[in-house]
Amino acid sequence: MKRLLLILILTINFQSWTKADDIKDFEIDGMSIGDSALKYYSESQIKSQKKNWYKGKKYSTSTINDIQISYKTKDSEYILASLDKVELMDISKCSKEITLVVDNISALFSDKVKLKGPERTKHWADKSKKSWYDTYTFIFPNKDYIFVECYDWSKNVSWEDHLRVRIVSKEFLSFLNKE
Repeated sequence: MKRLLLILILTINFQSWTKADDIKDFEIDGMSIGDSALKYYSESQIKSQKKNWYKGKKYSTSTINDIQISYKTKDSEYILASLDKVELMDISKCSKEITLVVDNISALFSDKVKLKGPERTKHWADKSKKSWYDTYTFIFPNKDYIFVECYDWSKNVSWEDHLRVRIVSKEFLSFLNKE
């Protein structure tokens, strides 16, 4: 049921008569990169769920329910630099779902948006090296990205397997790569 809901949300929110090549044409729960998070959440919600995961203090992230938003720390408008939707599911189910999600996203964009993947990577946070994730990457002409990922966490970490759809601006990704 959740899979169907995710597919419907993606399809309905992003349906267009022409194919796009701008990441701002892609939304998760009605939100996109460049929007103010204050249109969707109160400032108190954003602040109360704020995480300081990064060495650098330029960006902050807040997790509200199954949505993770990232924004410049000193930005009073909380303009979205990254937006993730996470759906908890067993890795075997995720491995099936990811293809459907990727196909639905692919149908939205012109051939100027390049698709890479899947690529399997061991997750750095698991010292046992048993956790991994598969990633499909949509690369936009301006170097913004959409990632669709399945995470398989080992019993050595306390996180759950999940499907993640992530919209990331090139500026935020550059920040993460320097962290």
